[in-house]
Amino acid sequence: WCREHNIEPDAIMGMDVIEHIYRLDQFFEQLPGVQQARPRMLFTTASNPCNPLKCYRLRRVMRSDEKGGDGHPGFYALRLQHLTKRWGFPDKKARRWARHTRGLDYNDIDRAVKEGILPEPADRYNTCDPLNGNWTERILPLSAYRELLETHRYGLSVENGWFNSGHTGIKRPAAQLLNRLNLRSCAPFLILTAEPIHRQR
Repeated sequence: WCREHNIEPDAIMGMDVIEHIYRLDQFFEQLPGVQQARPRMLFTTASNPCNPLKCYRLRRVMRSDEKGGDGHPGFYALRLQHLTKRWGFPDKKARRWARHTRGLDYNDIDRAVKEGILPEPADRYNTCDPLNGNWTERILPLSAYRELLETHRYGLSVENGWFNSGHTGIKRPAAQLLNRLNLRSCAPFLILTAEPIHRQR
């Protein structure tokens, strides 16, 4: 829409989006104005790699998506079916490849099969829907965001999110205390702000 209307945005914001995007390198390359207008970017993500409790809960969801249930096949089963039906892999080989292609969509799985190179997942938990590449709350180290943005001449700053202190009962003082402490290891979400390097002071 921006390209069709010749619009270069001054800012791009996304809430709970960045952790689901399959290829962030392509995402930043294709965002309107990133290479020319250099818009500011701000993203929030609940996939806080510094919060052990949050990581535990998100990885539990990832394991559930891999396994499937309630009549829905898991991502592992979808990859296994694809490798068996499309490529005719025997059972043992298909299972091995299904484990190693965790976090890949069907296009990248097919590419790996054609090249004959068994992939090695970058993370033992992160997983995505092989049909569309949508990640299940992917947890990335902050250094990965920083390095990726630097290739596009952006600098990254990270702020801790806060807890809702509008609760009643014991939750309210607990949230207020955690907000005062402002520890990244407790933050329920992070705010990622990307500024073009030539604008940074």
